[in-house]
Amino acid sequence: MNKNDTNRNEFDFDLSLKNNNYNLKPHCCPVCEGKGIVPNGFYLYPQQEYATTSTAPEMCKACCGKGYILV
Repeated sequence: MNKNDTNRNEFDFDLSLKNNNYNLKPHCCPVCEGKGIVPNGFYLYPQQEYATTSTAPEMCKACCGKGYILV
């Protein structure tokens, strides 16, 4: 394993995509509509019996809270 591989972050990943000529472009996340968050309980299954007292929104899992996805 290369020493630099352990220190990679999201920015490095985006740069590597550009350098590999994948021509991926950012698009508004269709799940959160670009907000980066979804309502609390959004990812719970309907049959799952789970109660929460928190009303705080959750981070969108589709875009990791960025509000955009690369397509």
